[in-house]
Amino acid sequence: MDREGRAWFATDGGLGAIERRPMTLAQKAAHYEDEIERYIKRTPFGYTSEVGLGAPGDRSQIRYSDSDNDGLWTAMYGAGECFAYGATGRPEYRRRAEQVFEALRFLQEVTQGGAQSSAGLCGADDSTGRMA
Repeated sequence: MDREGRAWFATDGGLGAIERRPMTLAQKAAHYEDEIERYIKRTPFGYTSEVGLGAPGDRSQIRYSDSDNDGLWTAMYGAGECFAYGATGRPEYRRRAEQVFEALRFLQEVTQGGAQSSAGLCGADDSTGRMA
């Protein structure tokens, strides 16, 4: 630990640090919303799921793929947006919650109205995993 409270560690890949960064809950939420918009959402519908990296810590090489959990992670993200809208009344949270609802409704409709919804979505030519 150094005088500023950072914990330093060494790995085969280099030197790293863990530090405390004071921020409000709103600032933290904005940070993660930006990360989700830039790196996680992979379709025009806004589905969220896990992504891979070309190299550890390097977000310039995001690897997208379809997942049988697209509906699950998207629903969880949507629930969070609903809570955020309920707590703040901010229109951007409502817009994202509505986008999630439409994405999940599409997963239901693609199964032609059956009792089960589709778990995921991929394009016909889905070599990158990210649909334009």
